[in-house]
Amino acid sequence: MARLAKVHGGDLPKLNFGRFSTRSLFELAKDNAVSGCIFETYSAFKAIEQSQKASDPVLRETMKKIAIDESKHAELAWDIHRYLWQKLSISEQAEIEQAQKEALKSLLTPSTFHLSHKERILLGLNKNTASLFFANWHSIHNQKMSA
Repeated sequence: MARLAKVHGGDLPKLNFGRFSTRSLFELAKDNAVSGCIFETYSAFKAIEQSQKASDPVLRETMKKIAIDESKHAELAWDIHRYLWQKLSISEQAEIEQAQKEALKSLLTPSTFHLSHKERILLGLNKNTASLFFANWHSIHNQKMSA
């Protein structure tokens, strides 16, 4: 990714994972439900789209590899979610469902609108990707929870 960013005049941000802390089962379940089930699944969805639509063939090939990796992350998150879900109280489940709804809504904030049309074509990004994901969320959720 760093090489691709450099070739196209970009930089990768510095990553900061914060400090390690012990969390409760509920906190772990909530974080996984949002970061894993929502954001990893969306990342896989978006990477698949980019692997098909990016105008740059090197970027398409790179995004294929990333899509596979992101899909594995999402699958692991859903496995964890199904396992933890049965250990939560009804009120904890409701709080997690609300957190997932808020995370889904946050995806609708136009993060790619600052890019030019040419840049979106190069990257294979569609303004409607988040809307499509949002519209399909219930079927994705139901499929993953019944797996």
